[in-house]
Amino acid sequence: MILWWGKKKQPDPKTGETPIEPVHTRDTPPSPPVAPTVVDLSTHDTPIKNQGSRLTCTSFGIVAALENMLHQQTGRTFDLSEEHLWSYYKTPSRYLALKQATLNHIGAESDWPYNGSSNGSIQGIAKITSYLESAPDLASVTSSLQAGRPIVFSVAINSSLRNPGSSGIVDGRVGGWKDRHVVSMVGVRVDATVPGGGYFVIKNSWGTRWGATGYGYIPFDFCNRSTCRCRPSPANSH
Repeated sequence: MILWWGKKKQPDPKTGETPIEPVHTRDTPPSPPVAPTVVDLSTHDTPIKNQGSRLTCTSFGIVAALENMLHQQTGRTFDLSEEHLWSYYKTPSRYLALKQATLNHIGAESDWPYNGSSNGSIQGIAKITSYLESAPDLASVTSSLQAGRPIVFSVAINSSLRNPGSSGIVDGRVGGWKDRHVVSMVGVRVDATVPGGGYFVIKNSWGTRWGATGYGYIPFDFCNRSTCRCRPSPANSH
């Protein structure tokens, strides 16, 4: 499991997830890696999707990461069914979502559309065959992205994340913290002008009207002000 900047605690017996307590403050941001200053896997993404009002972000985050890796591996674009993956666990748990994505091949969106029904003969296309754990530091997360492994990323939701504006830049200094959200992290950029020294690039599942046509930028400082969690980054798929 990739966990972000902090002291490791015992896994939650109900969810199997291990939270991180932030240990840095905005006055002592973590040191960014020297190189590279930019990693961007978004060119391998499928188009932005929209989960609507349902609590299915875990399925969307994992499917987005899997579709990204499939494009890297094959050069082909696969539109996988979030509804198919969701049908195996039907509860907002990243732990269960990842488990089912490793046990079951996910079919095509055309065979089981979101908010629709299966055509009765859905054929599995791909699943996660292995995933990697990483140390909870910026260099390790950057290394995962460098290796072509998008990261399933969970963040606390504040008012800025709900509506970051067209720039897509999320501000961790504002309030309104409530609930959590899962996305696919597809990049990182070191920038001294950004709080904390840079930001993560995320592919969201709230449609193209959210953020920068569906993408957002989470400053490193955001994870000093709230608990950020990551699931393992998929290493292989088929």
